[in-house]
Amino acid sequence: MLALILIGVTCAGVIGKEGILLYSMALPELTMALAMIDLGVMVDVAVLLVATVASGGWRAAVAMVTSRIHGPRTPRARRTRRTRTPAANDDGEGPALALALAA
Repeated sequence: MLALILIGVTCAGVIGKEGILLYSMALPELTMALAMIDLGVMVDVAVLLVATVASGGWRAAVAMVTSRIHGPRTPRARRTRRTRTPAANDDGEGPALALALAA
């Protein structure tokens, strides 16, 4: 309805009285075209809803819709890297040094 009113006001403002006459002659076709667009969108939404419910159940459909509207409930957990164990220190004094000097 808002689109039809906007088109009518625009025609009246641009052309004047003839714009209103032209708009009144085109009003049935404009109304039908806008209704077909709206009806097509409604049919698409209905088919999508039926497919969603058939594939995952009603709870899955509600969860999908609410996740799209509200976003994720909790932030994703960050992956942490394992701390690496320090390398063996063979360069210091000890049995390894004694064996190295003996050879």
